[in-house]
Amino acid sequence: MLIIGHLLRSSLLVVCAILLSSHAAGCSRKPEKDYSKQIAKGIKLVETRAYEESVVLFRRLCDEGSAHGCGHLGSLTLRGLGIERDVKKGIQYSEEACRKGAGIGCVSMGMAHLMGLGTKLDKAAAVAMFQRACGLKSDEGCVRLGRAFFLGEGIEKNVKKAVELMEGACKRGDGNGCYVLGQMFEQGKGVDKDNSRAARNYKRGCE
Repeated sequence: MLIIGHLLRSSLLVVCAILLSSHAAGCSRKPEKDYSKQIAKGIKLVETRAYEESVVLFRRLCDEGSAHGCGHLGSLTLRGLGIERDVKKGIQYSEEACRKGAGIGCVSMGMAHLMGLGTKLDKAAAVAMFQRACGLKSDEGCVRLGRAFFLGEGIEKNVKKAVELMEGACKRGDGNGCYVLGQMFEQGKGVDKDNSRAARNYKRGCE
């Protein structure tokens, strides 16, 4: 009995040691850095056309491991804004960003497939990227997906779904979503013409 008791105590001590070391390792692991403020700053720089400054910021964030930093850097590189246009590098940044869960990277990949930019033209692949982007809460991704549904590009035409996606993006503050929705109601494209709804959406797009 004494031997069994000794073995049990020894086993318990080993288990406790493992648990304590695991807990210590978990406690010493650094939490992921929050880049949201820096990303917002970079977006403001792009909006004010301070492209070179935004490239410097997004490159630093990308190097530090920010998926969204890589996504924005990829977008600027693909368009040649603030940096020499390089489709290959732009796609590399965008692919990495999309893989890591940054919607903007998926949007850029979708546009590349849609236009055959650095890759083969594949509208179905573009839609898949826009769907992923929208699922990652990218309003631009949702608007692009809505456009695909509206036109029936790479996916079966579904005007109702297109309107839902545009309205969702508009309600979340995406100006492009509001503007496209306004156009649809003003021109009666796929929906009943409604000038009051068109005006309301145009106004929301400017807010």
